[in-house]
Amino acid sequence: MTPSQEDYLKTIYNENLKGNKITNKFISDMMNVSAPSVSEMMNKLIEAKLLKKDRVLGFALTDEGIAKTQVLLKKHRLWEVFLINHLGYTWDEVHEDADVLEHVTSNQLLDRLNIFLGKPQYCPHGKVIYGNGIEESFSKAEKLVSVDKGFEGYIHIIDDDKELLQYLAKKKVKINEKFTVADIDNFDSTIILKINERLVSISPVAAESIYVRR
Repeated sequence: MTPSQEDYLKTIYNENLKGNKITNKFISDMMNVSAPSVSEMMNKLIEAKLLKKDRVLGFALTDEGIAKTQVLLKKHRLWEVFLINHLGYTWDEVHEDADVLEHVTSNQLLDRLNIFLGKPQYCPHGKVIYGNGIEESFSKAEKLVSVDKGFEGYIHIIDDDKELLQYLAKKKVKINEKFTVADIDNFDSTIILKINERLVSISPVAAESIYVRR
């Protein structure tokens, strides 16, 4: 597969997991790719039996597509762990370089990297590293933007968006931190979290991309 095909598979997989309906326009907007290019790529993935049409999700990966994508994501997430733990990257810096490395990582290197890192179960953004004992699911998670005042839980998963990660780093918000929703602003829906006795304001735009669990 080409790096471009791999990026399509990852995007579709992640959105399927969230239950979002996939259309050509959705992919075009999300990946900043022209509509004709999206149509051509989707057809290629269908012909390769990696993608299929789905009445609920619009498009969904086949079993083969899921298997290939999980290997890609495992490579990506292991490199994120390596770059942060061993090369001093911050969590908002790792995504782009991990994306480059995943495309050139052989299965042999993948296995050795996994063993070297001690078979970690999660990447720095809270997402599962496949094959290491945990299954990824958003079923028990919900968007921060959807919870009510008084909600108590943990930061579970954060989307791999560089600006979002920089925003949260400045506010010292971390994965698996316990919090309480202290208040929700009536005017602009800003969410006020109480984390370790300090108050942290989260914009509704950011809260759309933060998943929490009880």
